[in-house]
Amino acid sequence: MKSHRWFWTLMPLAILASAFSCGKKSSPTQPPAASGPSIYVGGDYSAGGKNIPCYWKDGVRINLQADADKNYHVYSMTVKNGTVYSGGYSRLGFDLRPCFWQGTARTDLPGPGGYAIVTGIAVSGVTAYCVGQADSGSIRLPMLWKGSSRSTLQMDTLSSHFATSVATRDGVPYCGGYYYGPGGATPCYWADTVKHTLSRDTVSNAYAFAIATDAAAVFCGGMYYSTNPTGRMIPCYWRDTTMHTLPSIGANDAEVSAMHVDAGVVYAGGQASDGALKRACYWEGGTRHDLPCSTATDAGVMSIMVSSGTIYCAGYMMIGSKFLPCYWKDGVRYDLPLDSTATGGVAVGIAVE
Repeated sequence: MKSHRWFWTLMPLAILASAFSCGKKSSPTQPPAASGPSIYVGGDYSAGGKNIPCYWKDGVRINLQADADKNYHVYSMTVKNGTVYSGGYSRLGFDLRPCFWQGTARTDLPGPGGYAIVTGIAVSGVTAYCVGQADSGSIRLPMLWKGSSRSTLQMDTLSSHFATSVATRDGVPYCGGYYYGPGGATPCYWADTVKHTLSRDTVSNAYAFAIATDAAAVFCGGMYYSTNPTGRMIPCYWRDTTMHTLPSIGANDAEVSAMHVDAGVVYAGGQASDGALKRACYWEGGTRHDLPCSTATDAGVMSIMVSSGTIYCAGYMMIGSKFLPCYWKDGVRYDLPLDSTATGGVAVGIAVE
C-alpha cells in the first residue's frame, strides 16, 4: 500500500549517480518469465504529456481506463481473486477528483469539488474501501469510501487530518494517517471511523504513512522527527499505539512507507539515506536490508508483501532526474517496461496470487 509524505513531494534532484549506494546482487532489466503465482504491480507513468494509470501482470503493462483530457495518478493497489483494484485520482488543471479502478474499469467517487484524492485501497469480500483526503476550503478532511459511499473519519480538532492508507480485518476498515494538533503532526489510525492517537515520544512531528493488520494487532509505519539531533527523520512503526524505532544508516534520515505482517513478523518498506543518496530498503523485524538500485541517484520502496516466505517490494529508482518503476523479489531487482515514449514512472503497489 502506498501514500507517503516523501512520495507526494518527489522532485528531481541533481545528485551524482553512484553504484556504491546499492546492493551487490545482479538485476535483470526485464521481469523473468512467469512461473508459479502471478506478480501484480500497480503504478503510473508519464508519456505524451499525460500521466497514465496502469498495472503490470508478470511484467506485462496494462493501461487503466482514463479520459483523454485528464491526467491520472495511482496511489495504491491490491488484488482480490485475480482482479486488480487501484486507487488514485484524476487531474484537470487544479481540479483533483477521487477514483478507483476494478480491473481496468474506473469508478469516479463523490468528493468536494476542487480537491479530493484516494491515497489507499483495500478489498473485503466484494467491497472496495478507499481512503484519502478532501479540501473543505480551510482544512483537509480524512475520507473513507465504502464502495461509492463517502464518509468523513472522526476528527477531534478543527485542524487538517490526513488518511494515508487502509487495511481490513473481519470486514472492518482500519485507516492509517496523521493530523495537526497541539505540538505539530500527530500519528493516528481509525478503526472503522473511530480515531486512535498513536504515541509520540518527542514533541516533534510524527506521521503514519502505512497500515497493516493481523488477528492480534494493528500496525502502522512511518517516521518522526528527532529532537537530538534536531530535525533527523527516524523510521518507526507502531504496534497498536506503542511505537518501535527502526535502525537507520548511521545518523542519517530514514522513513517507513509500507507495512506487512506475516506469521507475527513485521515487515516495513521505505528508504534510508546514507548521507548522500537515498537507498530503497526494508526492515524484517528490526533488521534493515538495503536493496539493489543500479546507478540510481535515489530509490524507495512504496509497497511490501510476503508470500510463501518470499519477500516482494515495489517502488522506484531515480536515474538522474528520471523515475523508473521496478520491483524486488527476495532482494533481486526487476525493471518494469514502459511505453517507448515514456519519460518516467513509479510502482506503488505489489501483490502475488
